[in-house]
Amino acid sequence: MTLKRKSKVLLIIVSVLAFIFISGLIGGCSSSVLAPALSEEEEAIVEHAHLNFVVGVEESNPKIYADKLITSLRRTNLFKQVDYINNLSGEPDIIAKVNENIYGSAVIPIFTAITLGFFPTWVEEEHGNSFILQWKDNMNKTINVRSVYSGYTVLGWISGLLNILPDRTSSESISHPRYTARLAYDIVRTLN
Repeated sequence: MTLKRKSKVLLIIVSVLAFIFISGLIGGCSSSVLAPALSEEEEAIVEHAHLNFVVGVEESNPKIYADKLITSLRRTNLFKQVDYINNLSGEPDIIAKVNENIYGSAVIPIFTAITLGFFPTWVEEEHGNSFILQWKDNMNKTINVRSVYSGYTVLGWISGLLNILPDRTSSESISHPRYTARLAYDIVRTLN
């Protein structure tokens, strides 16, 4: 191989690696899949739903899962009020209880760390909330809501490129409006 050809190949390799590196800096070092988007029919169902209930959430162990549930339920704008039971000024209409702790996979991306992010780590994870809604005036009226989806989370510089795609994000996926819409739909669908 001639020196000129070697220089071109080296330049291409360096350019690709620099592009991946810069994409990672701009787009973040992690990429998670988003919740499935709602269809037009599902959006219409959620758009016309407002549940005039005060929801009191029971504390969970660890407390972070109840905090996550409160935040997620508030974002749906379906309910009049959502908070811990002891923080409400009156009695709740519905009691919400976390019944499954949904969390990511515990993985140490050793190879990704050794290569400074150039070789990514792919991990399949679940995202979402799973909880019970129980009516205060009718303890027999209980529904189970499981608004959970799974997909691959990617760690490494390539994540910056992946985050350009419409179905991926560098932030927490359950904070994204697509998950909020999916959760609202799952609640309304389960209630009907």
